[in-house]
Amino acid sequence: MKGGCVLRKLKIGRRLLRRAAALLAAAALCAGVSGCAFLDTEYYSSTSHKSAGASQETGAAPLEASDYKSLREAVVSLVNGHLERAKIKLDSYSGDPEADVQKVCAEVSTGTALGSYAVYYINSSLNKIVSYYEADITISYKKSRSEIADVVPITGETDLSAVLADAAGRHAISAAVQTENAAVNADMFASVLASLYYASPEKMTYLPKCTVTVYPKEGVGGKRILEAALEYPYSALVARERAEALAQRAADILKKMGSLKGREAVEYLCTLLSSITEYDEAGAKADEYDRWNSTYTAYGALVLGKAAGEGYAMALKYLCDRLGIGCTVVRGRFKGVTYAWDIVALDNGSSYHVDPASCQTGVAFRNDSEMPEEYWWDQKLYEPCDGPSLAEEKPPEGEGGASSGASSGETSSAAASGASGASSGS
Repeated sequence: MKGGCVLRKLKIGRRLLRRAAALLAAAALCAGVSGCAFLDTEYYSSTSHKSAGASQETGAAPLEASDYKSLREAVVSLVNGHLERAKIKLDSYSGDPEADVQKVCAEVSTGTALGSYAVYYINSSLNKIVSYYEADITISYKKSRSEIADVVPITGETDLSAVLADAAGRHAISAAVQTENAAVNADMFASVLASLYYASPEKMTYLPKCTVTVYPKEGVGGKRILEAALEYPYSALVARERAEALAQRAADILKKMGSLKGREAVEYLCTLLSSITEYDEAGAKADEYDRWNSTYTAYGALVLGKAAGEGYAMALKYLCDRLGIGCTVVRGRFKGVTYAWDIVALDNGSSYHVDPASCQTGVAFRNDSEMPEEYWWDQKLYEPCDGPSLAEEKPPEGEGGASSGASSGETSSAAASGASGASSGS
C-alpha cells in the first residue's frame, strides 16, 4: 500500500516538474524572442542567447501574430535569437495565413539585412488547429550566434574607422557593420583602411586587402550589413615578429641620433635613410604596385634596406611619429608614376614637403609653390604648406649632403654614426 502511494506521489511530482519546466522554457523563449539582437531594433530590443542553434522548448507557448506586420516581427525575432525552430500561433489573423507565412519567410531570409547575412533558408508549414493556425518555422543559418553578435552598428566613417582599426589590430579575418547610411560602401572601407595604414605605420605594418559583401545585395536605403573579408600577407605570428623587428631598428636609430629635434632631426633621418636604404628602381617604376611588397613599407626601408619612394616616406613617418614630430605621408605621383613623400611640421610653425628618397645631395624643405612640377598630389586632401621659403637657409653643419646608398657610398658624418649600428639587420 505504501509503495503504491509513493509511486502515485512520484508520478504526480514528475507531472508537476514537467509543467514547471514547460513554464520556465516558455518564459525563457519569450524573454529571448522578445529581445533579440540590436540588429533589427525596429522590431525587438536585444538580449544575449547562450546556446547556438536553439529551438523552441517542447511545451512552450508559441509566439502569436494577428497580421502580416506582427508575423514578420515574430520571424525576425527568431533570426535575431538564432533559433532554429519555433511555432507561431496565428489567432484571429487578418489576412491569408498560408500566403503570408510563405511571403514573410522569403522576405526575412533574403530581403532584410540580418536575414540575408545570417540565414541560408527559412522553411515553414501551416497547421489548422480548431479555431486558429499554427506556423511551424525552421531556420538554417550560415552565421553563428557569435558572428551575429559581432556585427557593429555604425553611423558613418568615424565609426567604421574604429571597427576596422580594431579588426586589423587583432589580425581578424572579417569585420561586419550594420548601417542605414548609404554612403558606407566598399570604397569607404578601402579608403578608411588606407587612411589607417598611412596614418599609423607603427600599428599597421602593412595594408590588409579587403573584399566587401553587402546584405541584402539589392535594394536602396534601409538597413544593410556590410561584411569585410580581410586578407593579410603574413600570419599573425610573422606580422608580430616583423613589427617587433621594425620597432627595434627604429629604437636603435633614434638612440644614436642623440638630442636632435625639429628640423635637425628630420634632416638627420632623411640623410640616414639615404645612406642605409637602397633605392628600388624596379619598384619605383611600377604604376599600380602591390602594397604587400616590402619595398613600399617602412619595414623594407629600415629592416631590409631596400625601398621605393613610398617605403622611404613610410619609414620617415614611422620615425617622426616616435619623436613626436608631425608627419603626413602624401600619396601622389612623380613624373606621372604613383609615388609618395612626406609633409613635416617644423619648429617655425609651418609645414613643408620633404622627399626622403631624394636626399642624396641634401634635404630640401619646400612649400607648395616650390614643389617641382614633376610632383602631383590632390591638395584638397592635405594641409597647405604655405610657410616661408627655406631654400636659402643652409642646413646645420653635418646634417645634409648625404649620397644615396644606391648611387655612391659617401655619407655625412652625422648619418654614418647612425647607420653603423642600424645596417646589421638589412
